Amino acid sequence: MASRIRFGLKVRVFLSYALFFLAALGALTYLTIRSQRNLLLEEMGKKAKVGINLMELSVSAPLYKLDIYHLGAIAREAKALPDVEYAYIYDDKGRIVGDYHEDNRLFLATPADDLGQRVIKSDKTLLDVDYKKRF
Repeated sequence: MASRIRFGLKVRVFLSYALFFLAALGALTYLTIRSQRNLLLEEMGKKAKVGINLMELSVSAPLYKLDIYHLGAIAREAKALPDVEYAYIYDDKGRIVGDYHEDNRLFLATPADDLGQRVIKSDKTLLDVDYKKRF
């Protein structure tokens, strides 16, 4: 025969407070982690935009002259930065005129991926955040 356990009023009040405390602590922890992640992503985005703006300044003269050697060197330097997966320099027609490969294998190619197409169509700085691969 199963015996029933009866809790006193003090135990029930204590368990109610403990349950409420754990729920509140869990919610606050979740909100804090989410807030810190958003702040970190925002800071990384700002740093990336500064790097992109500096690269734009160094690209303008070689791009005007279509100096493939310097454009490739700039793309390779950008690729060497931490958290940079790849670097391409596009002309006004959307063709790659500078890439991080030593042999310039993508010279004058048009990107086929979704991100490349968005970059070509946009006149703003775009950041692609992949939580597994970084920016």
